[in-house]
Amino acid sequence: MIKCPDCKKLICKKATFCGSCAKKGKRNPNYINGLKHKPRFCIDCNKKVSTTRTTKLPKRCRSCDNKLRWSNLQYKKGISLKISSKAKKRLKIPENNPMFGKIGHLHPNWIENLNREYPVEWTKTFKERIRFRDNYICQECEEHEIKNKQKLCVHHIDYDKKNLDINNLISLCISCLMKTNYNRDYWLVYFTYVTNQEIKLEEVVI
Repeated sequence: MIKCPDCKKLICKKATFCGSCAKKGKRNPNYINGLKHKPRFCIDCNKKVSTTRTTKLPKRCRSCDNKLRWSNLQYKKGISLKISSKAKKRLKIPENNPMFGKIGHLHPNWIENLNREYPVEWTKTFKERIRFRDNYICQECEEHEIKNKQKLCVHHIDYDKKNLDINNLISLCISCLMKTNYNRDYWLVYFTYVTNQEIKLEEVVI
């Protein structure tokens, strides 16, 4: 047994100070600039706030502080402008673009023997008829065209661009249309089933 250098209490050999002296002055985990601060709690979520790495006493935890900061439109705009300006500078050099030179069969989404020509009947008026039939609602996510703030795309269910059968066409928002570029067999079966169910429902109503 040895004595604590501060209060002279007996302590074990492994300890430097006794339990109470070990938390005094600079040895206290909340010691900052000669002051001992009481534990602080976030004013939003009531979690304990760390004060050991800063000279300022924070009111919020890091998570709540980030939420508040990103809710500020000016802060978000400033960050996005910084990022976009850096990205623009980088992409001004064509070779820096990851898709540089990937045209035609070099593109990762290229599909061999896919018909890429639209017939003459494929017009804006024709596509508008399909959107009108679908009530200007995406047939996958059910979001209205007005909410998406852009016209719905008209998708060929069987991926044959020459097949203009109205039962082979369906209205999709751009986000849902992008999904159909992958797992094509799944989307073919899925939308075929959806359109068949709608046709049966119309026949019952009639």
